Amino acid sequence: MKSFLRRLPVKILCFILCIASLLTCAAGAFGATAFAVLEFYVHSEEYTVERITNTQLRGDAYDIVNLVLNRSVYHGIYSDDYSAENTNIRFKLTDKNGALVKSNLASGEKEQWEYTYLFEDFTEYGWLTMLEGDAALVEEQADYILQLYLVDEPQYVDIYAFIEDGISLAYSLRFWVFPITLVSFLAFVVFFCILMCTSARRADSDELRPGHLHRVPFDLMLVLFIFGVPLAIAGIFDLFAGEDILTAVSVGAIAIIALSLLLGICMSFAARIKTKTLFSNTVVWRVIKLCIRIIKFLWKYIKKAFYALKELFLGIPLIWRTIIMVSTYVVLDFIILLIAMEGAEPIALLFWLFLIGHLAFFALYSALFMRKLQAGGNALAKGDLAYKTDTKLMFWDFKKHGENLNSIADGMVIAVEERLQSERMKAELITNVSHDIKTPLTSIINYAGLISGEECDCEKHKEYSEVLVRKSEHLKRLLEDLVEISKATTGTLDVALLPCDANVLLTQAAGEFEQKCESAGLELIVNRPEQSVRINADSRRIWRVFENLMNNACKYSLGGSRVYLSLETDGTSASFVFRNTSKNVITVSPEELTERFVRGDQSRTSEGNGLGLSIAKSLTELQNGTMNISVDGDLFKVTLKFPLI
Repeated sequence: MKSFLRRLPVKILCFILCIASLLTCAAGAFGATAFAVLEFYVHSEEYTVERITNTQLRGDAYDIVNLVLNRSVYHGIYSDDYSAENTNIRFKLTDKNGALVKSNLASGEKEQWEYTYLFEDFTEYGWLTMLEGDAALVEEQADYILQLYLVDEPQYVDIYAFIEDGISLAYSLRFWVFPITLVSFLAFVVFFCILMCTSARRADSDELRPGHLHRVPFDLMLVLFIFGVPLAIAGIFDLFAGEDILTAVSVGAIAIIALSLLLGICMSFAARIKTKTLFSNTVVWRVIKLCIRIIKFLWKYIKKAFYALKELFLGIPLIWRTIIMVSTYVVLDFIILLIAMEGAEPIALLFWLFLIGHLAFFALYSALFMRKLQAGGNALAKGDLAYKTDTKLMFWDFKKHGENLNSIADGMVIAVEERLQSERMKAELITNVSHDIKTPLTSIINYAGLISGEECDCEKHKEYSEVLVRKSEHLKRLLEDLVEISKATTGTLDVALLPCDANVLLTQAAGEFEQKCESAGLELIVNRPEQSVRINADSRRIWRVFENLMNNACKYSLGGSRVYLSLETDGTSASFVFRNTSKNVITVSPEELTERFVRGDQSRTSEGNGLGLSIAKSLTELQNGTMNISVDGDLFKVTLKFPLI
């Protein structure tokens, strides 16, 4: 079936049937519209014939009166056209006094007037007017009375016979036009789809092979069709002016030819869509390609010249470039002044506006670039190493400076990454070494405990074993502190922040260390508010902070002094404050005290490893808090601040 439809005779037949079905569909649609306008579906055939006949008779009445009274040759009709031998109309024209003016009744014909028309004569203007309205009033104004009728047995084929026969045919077809139009439209769609599908196809293969029309640019075909058809129709009207039959036949022929051309253009359109050459095979595309080639050719040399000038200009130092630009603007201003003095103020004004616009544009661009560079510098100053200065639209030294800022940021990111990697490696090393040491250390502690528990007569043996146990425990705590500070520093320590009461935490710390403070000869004083103070904290981690701070207070406070533990609030945060008086002179700054292995007791006469405050600070910051140390003489003060919830 596919190869059959692709055959040339079948295509030609489908082409002809497509045109015929389209014409039939158009004729049916026009007929249905005309029937509806003429009310064929509302009134009977007799009523319609009488109505159209009356309309035609009114026109003939004008022609008859004008011809009889020698007023004019009306519409190319002469007086003999209304003789009894040439028409089926019989008329009698009388004046307002009843005198006969003219009649075309043949001998032996009876008067059987059916239609009467009254006319008023405007002699000075040379025309007659048909009077209508109330019969009594109209009759007083009438100058002429025309009576006429149509013969019962027509002897001459005229418009009235055509009206009767045509209306009879139309009434017989008035309901058939709808199925005819529908069937014609469906046939047109079928044949049109066949033509579109078989366009550029051959019966012997599936290869696309468009016809000779494919070589013609598509837009040229459309232009020739759009302008050619109206020009051809206008030429027909000029050529056959006054010859209605020849004009109608010629216009019909041109319409058929135009439909054929349009259908051919549609087939060519389908072929171009299939071969993907619709736009490429157009005059517009060829002109665009030519323009693109010309622009590329010119741009190639313009770009070379521009780059040469750019390199030359950029080779000049920045200060000299600025001097050259300022000098150029001064010279241009002087030229504008000379033009204005010569009387060409409009040209000078345009030139000046262009110069000012260019200067304003450059100034705004420079300000924008400097703002971007400033933002990049501020970001680096605040430690935002991820910030990148946008240098896409920058030029000259602005771009170079922006790239330098980005390079600094990249270098700092690399340095920070290396530092973090080093810290992670240290933490991993400490963790691994501590784990390896813990196993034998645990054995040492266990065996030292067993030895110290054995009964022995040698006092030295017992003393040595107790020292061994004590130092082993100290070494174990040191390893635990090292592991904890490394995890806290690298952020790998688990912290579970939950709502808790700061009052309860403070009370527990006071109760836990009250006995230890008394043993060290210290008085513990606790100050706390009566109401509940809620914060987010990890109770296990914050307890470790309290433990480190209170152990330090017990170890390093002056005997007989007081240790103050208080809780304060300012509406937005809660502060734990630890205060004590040091028994040794503190020569280390508060910042150094929070570093690892730094102790206030530089003589190291007491136990400790210098990690307590560092651990406390790291754990506090992991819980979104801050730790602040202040030293005033011998007074040592630590403040832990957490946001309220």
